[in-house]
Amino acid sequence: MSKRTATFALSLLTLVVTAGLLMAGDEKAAAPTAADEAMMAAMTPGEHHEHLTATAGTWEASVKMWMGPSQAEPAESTGTAKFYLVMDGRYMVQEFIGNFMGMEFTGRGTTGYDNLQGKYVSTWIDNMGTSMSMESGHCDGTGRKYDWAGEMPDPISGGMVKTRTEQIIEDDRMHIMSYVVTAAGEHKMMEIVYTRK
Repeated sequence: MSKRTATFALSLLTLVVTAGLLMAGDEKAAAPTAADEAMMAAMTPGEHHEHLTATAGTWEASVKMWMGPSQAEPAESTGTAKFYLVMDGRYMVQEFIGNFMGMEFTGRGTTGYDNLQGKYVSTWIDNMGTSMSMESGHCDGTGRKYDWAGEMPDPISGGMVKTRTEQIIEDDRMHIMSYVVTAAGEHKMMEIVYTRK
């Protein structure tokens, strides 16, 4: 074997051994760690996110609002709501357009399921305030009945008040009832009946 051939063979052997070591290193790096698995579990949509699809579509809304426990008759209005999924099915967004006391009302809600907290989460903003309302809750396992609890800003006291919401979803109808919860009890704040268009 010539010196030139021997040098080439040695270089080829070095290349093969180096490639093998690199591939072995890649295999070790590719093996998921407990942290990797935890991250994947936290970010991957599952059964609870599939439940969110029940509200997808456009709905007509009939709204009743009570400004306080002393208001016997509610203020009534109507609106239209569009529900659609975002972030590859991780969140359901609601865009609501209606009226309230003769003024245009627009609102936006976002609902999701937090894998880390193990519960559904919901936020709401609208053009009649500058604060954000938040609730969290659980469903009955079918994705058709939810119980929510949270808090919302109270412009009169300047603080936050506790809230409770019941949500029932049928094929072409959805019923939402929201209550303000105080030490003295609770009173109905809002009732919305959605009918699918």
